Amino acid sequence: MATKKVQLPGSERQPIGTKVGEIPPDEMIEISVILKPMARAAVPPAGGASMSRQEFAAKHGADPSTIAKVQAFAKEYGLTVSETAAERRTVKLEGTFDNMRRAFGVQMERYSHEGQAYRARTGSIQVPQDMAASLEAVLGLDDRPQAKPHFRVLGELSNGKVSGAKSKRLRPQPPARVLCRNEVGLHPAT
Repeated sequence: MATKKVQLPGSERQPIGTKVGEIPPDEMIEISVILKPMARAAVPPAGGASMSRQEFAAKHGADPSTIAKVQAFAKEYGLTVSETAAERRTVKLEGTFDNMRRAFGVQMERYSHEGQAYRARTGSIQVPQDMAASLEAVLGLDDRPQAKPHFRVLGELSNGKVSGAKSKRLRPQPPARVLCRNEVGLHPAT
């Protein structure tokens, strides 16, 4: 059942770093296919009526026919559906690198950047034409870090003393004190 494939809009990628090798064809990969909602949720007016989670999922979740298409697509390419969540509009698929590569028409290789090795893809993701309009994203084909932490761990200074917040954690703390009801503003029951 080979269907015509088209580019998933916005999926074009170019790796950063240096190519360091191939990905083994039997390496297991888990991805998330994010589906478009049946209807976009409008921002409710302040003080407007609320909606239960079940009502929201029924109105703004993924279309069951789209989920069925993704499941059939997965089966066609030897991928396993590991989770389906219509309310989150997500279908998780698992499979080998080789099956993912064939299913989504991507080129992937192992790269390294700033001491971090990762799996990266080149080009765009290809999906069946009859599914393309119902998909928002395919996440997880590459595992490149998407954010860089901007924090510093405080440690010992060059003179051997401990700095800043770490020194506060190392100081002995007074024992916890149990407050009685009067001390926290509660009045005794009468």
